[in-house]
Amino acid sequence: GGPVYSSPVVQNNTVYAGSYDTNLYSINARTGEVAWKFQTGGEIFSTPAVSGGTVYFGSRDGFVYAVDAKTGSLLWKYETEGPVVTSPVVAEGRVLIGSKDLYLYALNAKTGAREWRNRLPDYEKYSGVYSSPAYSDGAVYYAGKNGILYSSAASTGGRNWSQRFESAVYSSPVIKDGVLYI
Repeated sequence: GGPVYSSPVVQNNTVYAGSYDTNLYSINARTGEVAWKFQTGGEIFSTPAVSGGTVYFGSRDGFVYAVDAKTGSLLWKYETEGPVVTSPVVAEGRVLIGSKDLYLYALNAKTGAREWRNRLPDYEKYSGVYSSPAYSDGAVYYAGKNGILYSSAASTGGRNWSQRFESAVYSSPVIKDGVLYI
């Protein structure tokens, strides 16, 4: 293995975590044995999301991956134009995830086909999406290094609103009891 920047996710007595050694690991939570590992072409900073028997995550190789939670077999992968260091959210049959290519993507959770993407306007050299999205009541919330927090319809990507801050946003939004925290 290598250093782990990804936070682990535990589901059905299995721990899933990405590593700097370019592998996503599936580990038995009781025994600590590695059940399987899936290698990508880059380091994995993304915390995986597990939904419907599938593990979704991004890699610094620029791909978003979907692998079978039991076997680690590749189901699909989608190529962005930059490293993917954010963590996905699975909602409404979509995988919502940002990339350092300045886009937030909505990918079909079953096929990996792109349904929509939103570009965050900014200076390309110093920007990107480092903040992981949050989902609530049909809306996705996300921010970029450009210092703007956005709300878009999860189904279409249409912008609901945006709010500019005085500095870059690296933290991920959280929603609790109808309140959005950043």
